[in-house]
This record gives sequence, structure tokens and C-alpha cells, in this order.
Amino acid sequence: MAEIELNRGSDVDFRLIWSNGPLADDPPMDLTGFTLEIYEAHPELTGSLVVTISDAPAGEISGRLTWHDAMPRGAVMGFILRISDGETRTALPRIRVNVK
Repeated sequence: MAEIELNRGSDVDFRLIWSNGPLADDPPMDLTGFTLEIYEAHPELTGSLVVTISDAPAGEISGRLTWHDAMPRGAVMGFILRISDGETRTALPRIRVNVK
């Protein structure tokens, strides 16, 4: 499971590569023509999380998590990223956000 650490009072930018398989050395998936959505986000993340496909051929996704005071220290929240090519949907395992 991927993790993002969010320090109280700070915003955090993150980047990930969507790969063609489960192994760390699997090649990136070409996301050209895919849409990206945030799925099953914790309610405290709603409106604070933005993601985009930043480099489709390289499978790169960029995101930004904006801090707000309703995120208490020690909170553990999560979300799922899902892509679709119009016919099928594929999701990553839940990404955990830890508030420090």
C-alpha cells in the first residue's frame, strides 16, 4: 500500500507511475486516452485532493493534497485512484494518507 505523509499545516505534492504489472520493475502503462478519477476517498479528503494524468505515455500521475484544519494529527485516511478507457475500469490499491 502506498502512503502519503501530510504534515499538519502543509500541502503535499505527489507523483506516481501506473505500471503494466504488479512488480516494481514492470514498465509504465501508456495512459493515453484514459480518464482518471478519485474513488472512495475519505470524507476529510473531499475537496482537498486533486489528481491529473501529467504524462500519459510515461504512465505518470501527479497529485496535490491541500491541508485544512479538519485533518487532525494522527488521522489515517485513504483514497483509491481509478482509470478507465471507456470500456473497462482499473483501480490501484488504496493509498493511505497519514497526518503527522
